[in-house]
Order: sequence, then C-alpha cells, then structure tokens
Amino acid sequence: MLVAQAISVRRQEQAAADSQLVAEIKTLLSRGDKTAACTRFEVIIDRHQRRANRIAFYYLRNVAEVDEAVQDAF
Repeated sequence: MLVAQAISVRRQEQAAADSQLVAEIKTLLSRGDKTAACTRFEVIIDRHQRRANRIAFYYLRNVAEVDEAVQDAF
C-alpha cells in the first residue's frame, strides 16, 4: 500500500512539473523565443519517450511503426 501511495505521489509531482514546463513553453513562444521553448520541450520528450515507446510497442509489435507513432504523438 505504501509503495502504491509513493508512486501516486511521484506521478502527481511529475504531472505538476510537466504542467509548469508547458506553461514555460507557452510563455517562451509568446515572447518569440523558439529556441528556449524547443529546449524545454525536449525535457518533456526525454521524460516520457521511453514509456510512450513501451505502450506503443505493446499494441503495435513493430519497431518501425512504434517509432513513427511515438514521433507523431510528440
């Protein structure tokens, strides 16, 4: 039970951090700073790409299709 609670808390913290990053990206884009926005977006991709690949592979079972699907998602 404690492990499940710890995982839940960690996911909530990560979701809050992702929301903050998205807000920063929007602000940077509104200021015209595309380079900094891209750098921040890479952080989101780095955090979630591995999980997205696992989920896509579970359904598609084809590496080429997985790569394409995950790239399209981001």
